Amino acid sequence: MIYTTKKNIDVILNAAEKYNNIALIGCGDCATICQTGGKKEVEELKNLLLEKNKNIVLTVVPDTTCDERQVRLAIRELKDKQVDAIIVLACGAGIQAVEEITKNNIIAALDSHYL
Repeated sequence: MIYTTKKNIDVILNAAEKYNNIALIGCGDCATICQTGGKKEVEELKNLLLEKNKNIVLTVVPDTTCDERQVRLAIRELKDKQVDAIIVLACGAGIQAVEEITKNNIIAALDSHYL
């Protein structure tokens, strides 16, 4: 398990400021256990971004975001949508998996600390 903590919300909002169409990807494994990137946290961030007039095109929490196969299945509907950025609520391995699959701008919402 990789221990994660949330970045300061102002850091995330500042990184997302220039983007309008945003996807949110959490993690059903480590980040859920740490209560930093599970369904609840993804929903909270979605609501905050909606208050900031952002268009949320997808919210998804794969079982394990560091598994590229699961991420591919989870984000396949993004092909048909305009996405300016993806905010990833997962560890560095999950962020890397998302980045390798998509050509979108990636915003890391969590910091990874240790195994």
